Amino acid sequence: MSIFSGIVLAFYTFVFIVLGSLLIAYAFHLKQIIDLSAIFDYIRSIPNLWLTSGGVGFLMIFISLSVTRLALMKFQRERTIAFLNPDGQVTISLSAIEDFIKRVSAHLSEIKELRSYVKATRKGIDISCRITLWADVNIPDATEKIQSLIKTKVQEMLGLEEQIVVKIHVTKIVQREPQKEKSQASGIPFRSYDIMS
Repeated sequence: MSIFSGIVLAFYTFVFIVLGSLLIAYAFHLKQIIDLSAIFDYIRSIPNLWLTSGGVGFLMIFISLSVTRLALMKFQRERTIAFLNPDGQVTISLSAIEDFIKRVSAHLSEIKELRSYVKATRKGIDISCRITLWADVNIPDATEKIQSLIKTKVQEMLGLEEQIVVKIHVTKIVQREPQKEKSQASGIPFRSYDIMS
């Protein structure tokens, strides 16, 4: 954590503790212990305080907007992978990689359902998969096969030499539904009727 992040975190923690304490005092009718009107009267009596309080208010709004913007930019960077081509920069959305993993794993007979979450880090790409397996599969063999397939396909697709770590979390193991025998639909037999004129 950077020094700036630590200062901002400490500031927001202090502000929320003070506001929370004031709300609790108001809720339990502790006005006699904490006389807010006397505090505000004292603050109003200080000369040129309106200028200082206005400046602090604007500074707090500016810091809040800056922190929000930085957090959104960091989140956006974490949800894309960027690399340079001779003709310019290319960015790939991590949600596109997640969709690709879902399509790659769709043909595997061991999996009933797979959901993945891809995260780009400085070391490489972390892929977390939550899967539902069929009960008749060997879990160590199936998970090793899934990890190997996903890692190989993502490596081939991106063409990058970065480290790819595939983590598997088996959320459910379900029985296969018995396949219903296909009953041949019998056609309606043709019946001829004599129409008497």
